[in-house]
Amino acid sequence: MRILGVASASAMVVLGLASSALACSISDFKAEAKCDREEGIIVVTDTDASGADAAITVLLKGENGVETQVGQQHVSGSATGTPVTFWEDWKPNTTYRIRVVVDKANLNKDIQPALMTPSDACEAPSPPLTPSVTPTPRPVPSRAVASASPTPSHSGQGMSTPSVAPSSVPPNLAETGANSNTVFITGVASALLLAGGAAIGFAVRRQDLARMVETERRHPRDEDRVRGAQEADSYVQTAREQSRTAAEDELERLRVCGLITEAEFERRIKRLRSSDI
Repeated sequence: MRILGVASASAMVVLGLASSALACSISDFKAEAKCDREEGIIVVTDTDASGADAAITVLLKGENGVETQVGQQHVSGSATGTPVTFWEDWKPNTTYRIRVVVDKANLNKDIQPALMTPSDACEAPSPPLTPSVTPTPRPVPSRAVASASPTPSHSGQGMSTPSVAPSSVPPNLAETGANSNTVFITGVASALLLAGGAAIGFAVRRQDLARMVETERRHPRDEDRVRGAQEADSYVQTAREQSRTAAEDELERLRVCGLITEAEFERRIKRLRSSDI
C-alpha cells in the first residue's frame, strides 16, 4: 500500500509539473512597435504553446493618465509564436499599455515593461541614388597643317625663269562699235538669261512641292500622337479606379474580420479617397 501511495503521489507531481509547463503566463507575450513602409504598426506575439485564446488590448497613454484604446484582437498562441497586428500611426517616444486576458489560464495582466515607441518616425523608403558618370573627354586628333607656299626646287645651274609666250588676242576685243560678232553674242546672252530664269523658277517650285509633301506627311503623325496620348490617359484613369476599388475591398475585409477597428477603417478610407491613386 505504501508503494502504491508513493507512485500515486509521484504521478500527481509529474502531471502538475506538465500542466504548469503548458500553462499560459504573461512572459509568453511580447509587444513591438514597427513600421510597414510609412505606416506605423504594433505587433503582439503570443508564444503560448497551449494555444489558449487570448484577448489583446492596446491602450495609448496620454497626458494626466488618460488612456485611449487603440484596438482589441484575439489570438491563439503557438510554440513558434503567433503575431497579431494593430495598425497605429504611432508617434516617436510614445508609451502604450498592452493588456492580456486569458480566461482559460486565469490571466489578466499587462506586458511589462510598457511599450515605448522608437525615437524615429516611420518614413517611406527613399529611391536609390544613381551615381553620376563624368564623361571622359576624347583626345582631339592633331591635323597636319599644309604649307601654303610651295618649296622652290633648286638645281645646279640656279633657278630657271619660265618664259611667257605671247597670247594671241582676238582683234574683236579691241574693237568698238558693232561688227559681225555682235548679233551672235547678243543671242547667246539672251539664251543664257532665259535658261537661268527657268532654272530659278524650277528650283523654287521644287522647294514648295517638297515643303507641301513634308507638311502632309507630318500631319498624320501629329494625329497619331494625340490619339496615343488620349488612349494612355484613359488607361491610367481606369487603372487608378481599379486600384482604389481593390484597396477599399481589402480594407472592408480587414474590418469585417476584426483585424482593424472601425475608426481605423474610416481613417484609411478617407486617406485612400483623398490620394491620387
